Amino acid sequence: MARRLVLIVFAVHAIGAGAWFWLMPGGWPVDAARFWVNQAWPLAMLVASLAGIVALAATRDRVVLAIALALAAQWAGVAVAALVVFPASGTWLTVRALVPALGVAATLIPWRAEARRWHLAPAALGLAIGAALTWAERAPAPATRALDVAPPALPADAVRASGVLELRPGVWFAPAAAAVRIAAPPLELDVAPLLSFTSRSPDGGWVMFADARDRWAPPRSFDRIGHHGGEAIASYTPDAVMQVTAHETAVDIAGFTHVAVPTYSHLNTFARLAIAGHERLFLAFSPAPDTRIEVTHADYPTGNPATFACLGADGVFRVLRGASGEKGPFTELAAGPLAKGAPLSFVLYDEDEAIARVTLDDWSAQLDTRPSPTAGWGVPVNAIELGLAATDPRSPAAIFITLAATSVGRGFDSVGHAPGTYRNRIRVERLR
Repeated sequence: MARRLVLIVFAVHAIGAGAWFWLMPGGWPVDAARFWVNQAWPLAMLVASLAGIVALAATRDRVVLAIALALAAQWAGVAVAALVVFPASGTWLTVRALVPALGVAATLIPWRAEARRWHLAPAALGLAIGAALTWAERAPAPATRALDVAPPALPADAVRASGVLELRPGVWFAPAAAAVRIAAPPLELDVAPLLSFTSRSPDGGWVMFADARDRWAPPRSFDRIGHHGGEAIASYTPDAVMQVTAHETAVDIAGFTHVAVPTYSHLNTFARLAIAGHERLFLAFSPAPDTRIEVTHADYPTGNPATFACLGADGVFRVLRGASGEKGPFTELAAGPLAKGAPLSFVLYDEDEAIARVTLDDWSAQLDTRPSPTAGWGVPVNAIELGLAATDPRSPAAIFITLAATSVGRGFDSVGHAPGTYRNRIRVERLR
Protein backbone atom coordinates (compact mmCIF):
# COMPACT_ATOMS: atom_id res chain seq x y z
CA MET A 1 0.00 0.00 0.00
CA ALA A 2 2.79 2.46 0.91
CA ARG A 3 4.56 1.82 -2.36
CA ARG A 4 1.34 2.27 -4.30
CA LEU A 5 0.71 5.67 -2.66
CA VAL A 6 4.20 6.89 -3.55
CA LEU A 7 3.69 5.65 -7.10
CA ILE A 8 0.51 7.74 -7.27
CA VAL A 9 2.45 10.77 -5.98
CA PHE A 10 5.08 10.43 -8.71
CA ALA A 11 2.48 9.78 -11.43
CA VAL A 12 0.37 12.83 -10.46
CA HIS A 13 3.45 15.07 -10.42
CA ALA A 14 4.56 13.76 -13.82
CA ILE A 15 1.14 14.44 -15.34
CA GLY A 16 0.97 17.87 -13.70
CA ALA A 17 4.43 18.82 -14.94
CA GLY A 18 3.56 17.80 -18.48
CA ALA A 19 0.33 19.79 -18.36
CA TRP A 20 2.14 22.87 -17.02
CA PHE A 21 4.77 22.63 -19.78
CA TRP A 22 2.06 22.36 -22.43
CA LEU A 23 -0.26 25.06 -21.07
CA MET A 24 2.14 27.82 -20.06
CA PRO A 25 3.32 30.29 -22.76
CA GLY A 26 6.72 29.64 -24.32
CA GLY A 27 9.17 31.54 -26.46
CA TRP A 28 11.20 32.89 -23.53
CA PRO A 29 14.96 33.53 -23.65
CA VAL A 30 17.12 31.52 -21.26
CA ASP A 31 17.87 34.57 -19.10
CA ALA A 32 14.16 35.16 -18.40
CA ALA A 33 12.66 33.84 -15.16
CA ARG A 34 9.64 32.60 -17.09
CA PHE A 35 11.86 30.27 -19.13
CA TRP A 36 12.84 28.47 -15.94
CA VAL A 37 9.30 28.50 -14.51
CA ASN A 38 7.41 27.57 -17.68
CA GLN A 39 9.86 25.34 -19.51
CA ALA A 40 12.89 24.18 -17.50
CA TRP A 41 11.13 23.52 -14.18
CA PRO A 42 8.29 21.32 -15.51
CA LEU A 43 10.79 19.27 -17.51
CA ALA A 44 12.91 18.82 -14.39
CA MET A 45 9.77 17.82 -12.46
CA LEU A 46 8.85 15.32 -15.15
CA VAL A 47 12.34 13.79 -15.13
CA ALA A 48 12.40 13.64 -11.32
CA SER A 49 8.96 12.01 -11.15
CA LEU A 50 9.85 9.41 -13.77
CA ALA A 51 13.15 8.77 -11.96
CA GLY A 52 11.16 8.20 -8.79
CA ILE A 53 8.97 5.64 -10.54
CA VAL A 54 12.06 3.83 -11.87
CA ALA A 55 13.68 3.87 -8.41
CA LEU A 56 10.45 2.54 -6.91
CA ALA A 57 10.42 -0.37 -9.38
CA ALA A 58 14.09 -1.09 -8.63
CA THR A 59 13.42 -0.93 -4.84
CA ARG A 60 15.97 1.90 -4.42
CA ASP A 61 14.03 3.09 -1.42
CA ARG A 62 16.43 5.81 -0.27
CA VAL A 63 16.38 7.36 -3.73
CA VAL A 64 12.60 7.17 -3.71
CA LEU A 65 12.54 8.93 -0.33
CA ALA A 66 14.94 11.64 -1.54
CA ILE A 67 12.81 12.50 -4.59
CA ALA A 68 9.53 12.40 -2.66
CA LEU A 69 10.98 14.59 0.11
CA ALA A 70 12.05 17.14 -2.50
CA LEU A 71 8.51 17.22 -3.89
CA ALA A 72 6.92 17.65 -0.47
CA ALA A 73 9.43 20.35 0.48
CA GLN A 74 8.82 22.16 -2.79
CA TRP A 75 5.12 22.50 -1.98
CA ALA A 76 6.02 23.60 1.53
CA GLY A 77 8.34 26.24 0.03
CA VAL A 78 5.46 27.56 -2.07
CA ALA A 79 3.17 27.64 0.98
CA VAL A 80 5.63 29.57 3.16
CA ALA A 81 6.85 31.95 0.44
CA ALA A 82 3.29 32.85 -0.60
CA LEU A 83 2.69 34.54 2.75
CA VAL A 84 5.78 36.72 2.24
CA VAL A 85 5.60 37.40 -1.51
CA PHE A 86 1.82 37.94 -1.59
CA PRO A 87 0.92 39.39 1.81
CA ALA A 88 -2.65 40.29 0.78
CA SER A 89 -3.66 37.34 -1.40
CA GLY A 90 -1.17 34.61 -0.45
CA THR A 91 -3.33 32.91 2.17
CA TRP A 92 -5.36 30.96 -0.35
CA LEU A 93 -2.23 29.94 -2.22
CA THR A 94 -0.68 28.81 1.06
CA VAL A 95 -3.71 26.71 1.94
CA ARG A 96 -3.78 25.09 -1.48
CA ALA A 97 -0.03 24.39 -1.49
CA LEU A 98 -0.15 22.88 2.00
CA VAL A 99 -2.57 20.19 0.82
CA PRO A 100 -0.07 18.45 -1.53
CA ALA A 101 2.82 19.22 0.85
CA LEU A 102 1.12 17.43 3.74
CA GLY A 103 -0.31 14.76 1.45
CA VAL A 104 3.08 13.79 0.05
CA ALA A 105 4.66 13.94 3.53
CA ALA A 106 1.97 11.61 4.88
CA THR A 107 2.76 8.98 2.25
CA LEU A 108 6.39 8.98 3.43
CA ILE A 109 5.68 8.06 7.07
CA PRO A 110 6.14 4.32 6.40
CA TRP A 111 9.52 5.17 4.79
CA ARG A 112 10.96 7.08 7.74
CA ALA A 113 13.34 4.27 8.65
CA GLU A 114 15.14 4.86 5.33
CA ALA A 115 15.89 8.51 6.18
CA ARG A 116 19.54 9.56 6.35
CA ARG A 117 21.22 12.89 7.00
CA TRP A 118 21.92 13.41 3.33
CA HIS A 119 18.17 13.49 2.72
CA LEU A 120 18.26 17.01 4.14
CA ALA A 121 19.90 18.16 0.89
CA PRO A 122 17.00 17.28 -1.48
CA ALA A 123 14.54 18.64 1.08
CA ALA A 124 16.43 21.95 1.23
CA LEU A 125 16.62 22.06 -2.56
CA GLY A 126 12.86 21.52 -2.80
CA LEU A 127 12.19 24.35 -0.32
CA ALA A 128 14.41 26.71 -2.29
CA ILE A 129 12.79 25.80 -5.62
CA GLY A 130 9.28 26.29 -4.19
CA ALA A 131 10.18 29.72 -2.82
CA ALA A 132 11.86 30.75 -6.08
CA LEU A 133 8.85 29.65 -8.15
CA THR A 134 6.54 31.72 -5.96
CA TRP A 135 8.74 34.80 -6.20
CA ALA A 136 8.93 34.48 -10.00
CA GLU A 137 5.14 34.72 -10.25
CA ARG A 138 5.00 38.18 -8.67
CA ALA A 139 4.48 41.08 -11.06
CA PRO A 140 7.37 43.57 -11.27
CA ALA A 141 6.93 47.21 -10.33
CA PRO A 142 4.64 49.10 -12.74
CA ALA A 143 6.26 50.58 -15.86
CA THR A 144 3.38 52.57 -17.33
CA ARG A 145 3.97 56.34 -17.39
CA ALA A 146 1.01 58.57 -16.61
CA LEU A 147 1.17 61.92 -18.38
CA ASP A 148 -0.12 63.67 -15.22
CA VAL A 149 -1.93 66.35 -17.20
CA ALA A 150 -4.58 68.13 -15.16
CA PRO A 151 -8.13 67.56 -16.47
CA PRO A 152 -10.25 70.50 -17.58
CA ALA A 153 -12.37 72.19 -14.92
CA LEU A 154 -16.13 71.79 -15.00
CA PRO A 155 -18.11 74.92 -15.90
CA ALA A 156 -19.65 76.74 -12.96
CA ASP A 157 -23.13 75.82 -14.20
CA ALA A 158 -22.44 72.05 -14.28
CA VAL A 159 -25.47 69.98 -13.29
CA ARG A 160 -26.26 66.38 -12.37
CA ALA A 161 -28.48 65.69 -15.38
CA SER A 162 -27.47 62.37 -16.94
CA GLY A 163 -29.59 62.27 -20.07
CA VAL A 164 -28.08 61.64 -23.50
CA LEU A 165 -26.92 64.85 -25.21
CA GLU A 166 -26.77 65.40 -28.97
CA LEU A 167 -23.73 67.65 -29.38
CA ARG A 168 -24.05 67.80 -33.17
CA PRO A 169 -26.10 65.83 -35.69
CA GLY A 170 -24.77 62.30 -35.48
CA VAL A 171 -22.81 62.81 -32.22
CA TRP A 172 -24.33 61.79 -28.88
CA PHE A 173 -22.75 61.85 -25.42
CA ALA A 174 -24.14 59.52 -22.72
CA PRO A 175 -22.50 60.81 -19.52
CA ALA A 176 -23.94 58.11 -17.29
CA ALA A 177 -22.28 55.45 -19.50
CA ALA A 178 -19.12 57.56 -20.02
CA ALA A 179 -19.40 56.90 -23.75
CA VAL A 180 -19.80 58.78 -27.02
CA ARG A 181 -21.80 57.49 -30.00
CA ILE A 182 -20.77 58.70 -33.44
CA ALA A 183 -22.60 58.06 -36.67
CA ALA A 184 -20.26 57.64 -39.65
CA PRO A 185 -22.61 55.97 -42.14
CA PRO A 186 -22.83 53.11 -42.59
CA LEU A 187 -20.88 52.66 -39.34
CA GLU A 188 -21.89 53.57 -35.82
CA LEU A 189 -19.11 53.88 -33.24
CA ASP A 190 -19.32 53.87 -29.44
CA VAL A 191 -16.18 55.20 -27.72
CA ALA A 192 -15.42 54.85 -23.99
CA PRO A 193 -12.11 56.58 -23.09
CA LEU A 194 -11.76 56.13 -19.32
CA LEU A 195 -9.14 53.77 -17.89
CA SER A 196 -11.06 51.00 -16.12
CA PHE A 197 -9.83 47.99 -14.12
CA THR A 198 -11.89 44.81 -14.27
CA SER A 199 -9.89 42.13 -12.48
CA ARG A 200 -7.28 43.28 -9.94
CA SER A 201 -4.71 41.87 -7.53
CA PRO A 202 -3.81 43.74 -4.34
CA ASP A 203 -0.17 42.60 -4.37
CA GLY A 204 0.88 41.68 -7.92
CA GLY A 205 -0.14 38.04 -7.71
CA TRP A 206 -2.52 35.89 -9.71
CA VAL A 207 -5.97 37.49 -9.55
CA MET A 208 -7.62 34.11 -8.99
CA PHE A 209 -6.16 34.11 -5.47
CA ALA A 210 -7.37 37.63 -4.63
CA ASP A 211 -10.37 38.18 -2.41
CA ALA A 212 -13.45 39.31 -4.33
CA ARG A 213 -13.49 42.69 -2.57
CA ASP A 214 -9.91 43.29 -3.74
CA ARG A 215 -10.43 41.87 -7.22
CA TRP A 216 -13.26 44.11 -8.37
CA ALA A 217 -12.69 47.87 -8.61
CA PRO A 218 -15.18 50.12 -6.82
CA PRO A 219 -17.88 51.31 -9.22
CA ARG A 220 -17.35 54.62 -10.97
CA SER A 221 -20.38 56.90 -10.87
CA PHE A 222 -21.36 59.93 -12.89
CA ASP A 223 -21.23 63.19 -10.94
CA ARG A 224 -21.93 66.37 -12.96
CA ILE A 225 -21.82 67.71 -16.50
CA GLY A 226 -21.37 71.08 -18.14
CA HIS A 227 -22.64 71.50 -21.70
CA HIS A 228 -22.17 74.44 -24.08
CA GLY A 229 -22.80 74.08 -27.80
CA GLY A 230 -20.78 71.21 -29.23
CA GLU A 231 -18.70 70.69 -26.08
CA ALA A 232 -19.43 68.82 -22.87
CA ILE A 233 -17.33 68.10 -19.77
CA ALA A 234 -18.41 65.47 -17.26
CA SER A 235 -16.93 64.40 -13.93
CA TYR A 236 -17.02 60.99 -12.29
CA THR A 237 -16.36 59.84 -8.77
CA PRO A 238 -13.95 58.89 -7.52
CA ASP A 239 -11.38 59.45 -10.21
CA ALA A 240 -12.23 60.70 -13.71
CA VAL A 241 -13.18 63.54 -16.06
CA MET A 242 -14.35 63.23 -19.65
CA GLN A 243 -14.40 65.95 -22.32
CA VAL A 244 -16.14 65.74 -25.70
CA THR A 245 -15.93 68.32 -28.49
CA ALA A 246 -17.93 67.74 -31.66
CA HIS A 247 -16.73 69.45 -34.86
CA GLU A 248 -18.32 69.34 -38.29
CA THR A 249 -16.45 66.25 -39.53
CA ALA A 250 -14.57 65.09 -36.42
CA VAL A 251 -15.07 64.44 -32.73
CA ASP A 252 -12.40 64.98 -30.09
CA ILE A 253 -12.78 62.85 -26.97
CA ALA A 254 -10.53 63.05 -23.93
CA GLY A 255 -10.61 60.92 -20.80
CA PHE A 256 -8.65 61.73 -17.64
CA THR A 257 -8.39 58.97 -15.06
CA HIS A 258 -6.49 59.32 -11.79
CA VAL A 259 -4.85 56.20 -10.35
CA ALA A 260 -4.06 56.90 -6.70
CA VAL A 261 -1.81 53.92 -5.90
CA PRO A 262 0.08 51.25 -7.89
CA THR A 263 -2.69 49.08 -9.30
CA TYR A 264 -2.14 45.51 -10.49
CA SER A 265 -4.68 43.87 -12.77
CA HIS A 266 -5.25 40.99 -15.14
CA LEU A 267 -7.97 42.70 -17.20
CA ASN A 268 -8.46 46.41 -17.82
CA THR A 269 -9.15 48.84 -20.66
CA PHE A 270 -7.54 52.16 -21.52
CA ALA A 271 -10.30 52.62 -24.11
CA ARG A 272 -13.14 50.58 -25.61
CA LEU A 273 -14.66 50.94 -29.06
CA ALA A 274 -17.77 49.21 -30.35
CA ILE A 275 -18.51 49.29 -34.08
CA ALA A 276 -21.69 48.25 -35.89
CA GLY A 277 -23.28 48.65 -39.30
CA HIS A 278 -20.54 47.14 -41.46
CA GLU A 279 -20.77 44.41 -44.05
CA ARG A 280 -17.13 43.38 -43.60
CA LEU A 281 -14.81 45.39 -41.36
CA PHE A 282 -11.10 46.04 -41.94
CA LEU A 283 -8.53 48.21 -40.16
CA ALA A 284 -5.34 49.77 -41.53
CA PHE A 285 -2.90 51.02 -38.88
CA SER A 286 -0.71 54.07 -39.53
CA PRO A 287 2.64 52.22 -39.03
CA ALA A 288 1.62 49.83 -41.86
CA PRO A 289 -0.97 51.80 -43.86
CA ASP A 290 -0.91 49.56 -46.93
CA THR A 291 -1.97 46.43 -45.02
CA ARG A 292 -5.64 46.07 -44.21
CA ILE A 293 -6.49 43.71 -41.35
CA GLU A 294 -9.88 42.05 -41.33
CA VAL A 295 -11.66 41.98 -37.99
CA THR A 296 -12.79 38.41 -37.36
CA HIS A 297 -14.40 36.39 -34.60
CA ALA A 298 -12.11 34.69 -32.07
CA ASP A 299 -12.97 31.77 -29.83
CA TYR A 300 -12.06 31.44 -26.16
CA PRO A 301 -10.12 29.74 -24.70
CA THR A 302 -9.19 27.91 -27.90
CA GLY A 303 -10.42 27.78 -31.48
CA ASN A 304 -10.58 30.55 -34.07
CA PRO A 305 -7.48 32.72 -33.61
CA ALA A 306 -7.59 36.20 -32.10
CA THR A 307 -6.04 39.26 -33.73
CA PHE A 308 -4.36 42.06 -31.81
CA ALA A 309 -1.73 44.76 -32.21
CA CYS A 310 1.02 45.89 -29.84
CA LEU A 311 4.06 48.13 -29.54
CA GLY A 312 7.31 46.39 -28.66
CA ALA A 313 10.30 47.70 -26.74
CA ASP A 314 12.15 47.80 -30.09
CA GLY A 315 9.84 50.57 -31.35
CA VAL A 316 8.07 48.29 -33.82
CA PHE A 317 4.28 48.21 -33.94
CA ARG A 318 3.02 44.76 -34.88
CA VAL A 319 -0.31 43.20 -35.74
CA LEU A 320 -0.34 39.57 -34.62
CA ARG A 321 -2.67 36.60 -34.83
CA GLY A 322 -2.77 33.74 -32.34
CA ALA A 323 -2.36 30.06 -33.07
CA SER A 324 -5.57 29.17 -31.21
CA GLY A 325 -7.76 31.72 -29.50
CA GLU A 326 -5.40 34.35 -28.13
CA LYS A 327 -2.65 31.79 -27.45
CA GLY A 328 0.73 31.74 -29.18
CA PRO A 329 2.94 31.25 -31.01
CA PHE A 330 1.83 34.25 -33.02
CA THR A 331 1.85 35.06 -36.73
CA GLU A 332 2.82 38.59 -37.79
CA LEU A 333 0.28 40.17 -40.15
CA ALA A 334 1.74 43.67 -40.40
CA ALA A 335 4.52 45.74 -38.83
CA GLY A 336 6.00 49.22 -38.90
CA PRO A 337 7.85 51.74 -36.74
CA LEU A 338 6.06 53.76 -34.07
CA ALA A 339 8.04 56.10 -31.84
CA LYS A 340 7.19 56.10 -28.15
CA GLY A 341 4.92 59.07 -27.59
CA ALA A 342 3.82 59.35 -31.24
CA PRO A 343 0.12 59.20 -32.11
CA LEU A 344 -1.30 55.99 -33.56
CA SER A 345 -4.17 56.03 -35.99
CA PHE A 346 -6.17 53.41 -37.83
CA VAL A 347 -8.63 53.72 -40.70
CA LEU A 348 -11.91 51.79 -40.56
CA TYR A 349 -12.92 50.22 -43.87
CA ASP A 350 -16.28 48.68 -44.71
CA GLU A 351 -15.14 46.22 -47.36
CA ASP A 352 -13.09 48.48 -49.71
CA GLU A 353 -14.41 51.87 -48.60
CA ALA A 354 -12.64 54.02 -46.01
CA ILE A 355 -15.28 55.26 -43.56
CA ALA A 356 -13.52 56.81 -40.57
CA ARG A 357 -10.14 57.40 -38.98
CA VAL A 358 -9.49 56.92 -35.26
CA THR A 359 -6.38 58.53 -33.75
CA LEU A 360 -4.99 57.63 -30.32
CA ASP A 361 -2.84 60.59 -29.29
CA ASP A 362 -1.69 59.36 -25.87
CA TRP A 363 -1.59 55.55 -26.05
CA SER A 364 2.05 55.02 -27.00
CA ALA A 365 3.33 57.64 -24.52
CA GLN A 366 1.99 55.82 -21.44
CA LEU A 367 2.09 52.10 -22.21
CA ASP A 368 4.35 49.36 -20.86
CA THR A 369 6.47 47.45 -23.39
CA ARG A 370 7.81 44.67 -21.14
CA PRO A 371 7.09 41.04 -22.10
CA SER A 372 3.69 39.68 -21.13
CA PRO A 373 3.86 36.77 -18.64
CA THR A 374 0.72 35.24 -20.13
CA ALA A 375 1.39 35.75 -23.85
CA GLY A 376 5.05 34.71 -24.09
CA TRP A 377 6.87 34.69 -27.44
CA GLY A 378 8.18 38.23 -26.84
CA VAL A 379 4.71 39.83 -26.94
CA PRO A 380 4.44 42.94 -24.70
CA VAL A 381 1.76 43.61 -22.09
CA ASN A 382 0.14 46.43 -24.11
CA ALA A 383 -2.43 45.45 -26.72
CA ILE A 384 -5.16 46.57 -29.11
CA GLU A 385 -7.47 43.56 -29.37
CA LEU A 386 -9.89 43.22 -32.29
CA GLY A 387 -12.86 40.92 -32.56
CA LEU A 388 -16.38 40.31 -33.83
CA ALA A 389 -19.22 39.18 -31.58
CA ALA A 390 -19.97 36.21 -33.87
CA THR A 391 -18.68 34.50 -36.98
CA ASP A 392 -21.01 36.55 -39.20
CA PRO A 393 -18.79 39.35 -40.65
CA ARG A 394 -21.70 41.79 -40.14
CA SER A 395 -21.83 41.14 -36.38
CA PRO A 396 -20.80 44.01 -34.05
CA ALA A 397 -17.07 44.52 -33.53
CA ALA A 398 -15.20 45.43 -30.37
CA ILE A 399 -11.75 46.98 -29.94
CA PHE A 400 -10.14 46.80 -26.50
CA ILE A 401 -7.11 49.03 -25.96
CA THR A 402 -4.76 48.51 -23.01
CA LEU A 403 -1.56 50.05 -21.67
CA ALA A 404 -0.65 47.00 -19.60
CA ALA A 405 -2.78 43.89 -19.22
CA THR A 406 -2.53 40.10 -19.39
CA SER A 407 -5.68 39.33 -21.37
CA VAL A 408 -3.63 37.84 -24.24
CA GLY A 409 -2.37 34.31 -23.59
CA ARG A 410 -2.73 31.81 -20.75
CA GLY A 411 -2.78 32.49 -17.03
CA PHE A 412 -4.12 34.90 -14.44
CA ASP A 413 -0.98 36.95 -13.81
CA SER A 414 -1.37 40.62 -13.04
CA VAL A 415 0.63 43.61 -14.30
CA GLY A 416 0.87 47.07 -12.80
CA HIS A 417 -0.20 50.61 -13.58
CA ALA A 418 1.85 53.30 -11.88
CA PRO A 419 0.06 56.05 -9.93
CA GLY A 420 -0.80 59.28 -11.71
CA THR A 421 -3.37 60.85 -14.02
CA TYR A 422 -3.70 59.06 -17.35
CA ARG A 423 -4.90 61.13 -20.31
CA ASN A 424 -6.56 59.48 -23.27
CA ARG A 425 -7.22 61.75 -26.26
CA ILE A 426 -9.09 60.11 -29.14
CA ARG A 427 -10.09 61.79 -32.41
CA VAL A 428 -12.68 60.22 -34.68
CA GLU A 429 -12.83 61.66 -38.22
CA ARG A 430 -15.43 60.90 -40.83
CA LEU A 431 -13.79 60.23 -44.20
CA ARG A 432 -16.90 60.45 -46.39
